[in-house]
Amino acid sequence: LMQRLKPRHVEALPAMIVDVDEPSLARFGQWPWPRTRMAELVDRLTQMGAVAIGFDMVFAEPDRLSPERIAEDNPPLPDEARKALLALPSNEAAFARAIASSRVVLGETVSRTADPDRPPPPQLPIGLRQTDGDGAPPPLPEFSSLVENLPVLSQAAAGRGVFTVDPDADNVFRRIPLAMVVGGTPRFALSTELLRIALGADTSLVRYDTPYGVKDVVVSRNPVPTDGNGRIWPWFSPSMPERYVSVGSVLAGEVDPAAIAGKLVLVGTSAVGLEDYRATPIAAQMPGVEIHAQMIENIMFGRF
Repeated sequence: LMQRLKPRHVEALPAMIVDVDEPSLARFGQWPWPRTRMAELVDRLTQMGAVAIGFDMVFAEPDRLSPERIAEDNPPLPDEARKALLALPSNEAAFARAIASSRVVLGETVSRTADPDRPPPPQLPIGLRQTDGDGAPPPLPEFSSLVENLPVLSQAAAGRGVFTVDPDADNVFRRIPLAMVVGGTPRFALSTELLRIALGADTSLVRYDTPYGVKDVVVSRNPVPTDGNGRIWPWFSPSMPERYVSVGSVLAGEVDPAAIAGKLVLVGTSAVGLEDYRATPIAAQMPGVEIHAQMIENIMFGRF
């Protein structure tokens, strides 16, 4: 009720959403797009001056439109056509090159079902510091396993962040974790990791004690106060079209670079068929990627 009566006043927009919207799908075809197009998107955003780019999506499976996959999936192809396709570079390699040439944070998501054959996720530059207590681990949200990006993409990325957020019991998203434990390994949220990469920090830190739990998450020497479980309570503003730029317009070269220059960029989707809508205290439906953008605004301006 408080948030509805007094939504947060937006003073500036440090994060822009490059949106896979309905017009983009009508213009460039069904989702998912080939990774070569995603490589083009990263190159364009980098040239336009994006400080860092975060993907609110995961690239866990090989690109079905990569030349080698087309050759494998179409046995009737003539031998000459098959050889020509296999001689072309893979779409994954093109996307990995673009990622490595920029400051990109790839999104990851959690799985609540443990996979005994899946190795634990790799360690990330996250520190845990207990300021007082008996050495117990921090009471962060815990999940069984992680859905990761293809290794060739993960290895090229500057960072990796989890975009999973859990709602309250009434299915409204009010509390958002900045850090969590997945498969026994600490991970940061997508917004936290994007800020770390944008600020050029080597590591980030979760400070906690016993019995009070997590005190704050320190990103590039900037402490962000949280509740005892490492979560923030965002102060939401209404959804704003000014936060969004159509990805189709970016790819077509129709966006003024000034809209992207100096910004943190989140690539996500508002297209209805892709079903990434969440209920917040002030909106029955808000694209999930905008929740991450508003988290960044809350953190950067200290307005929770």
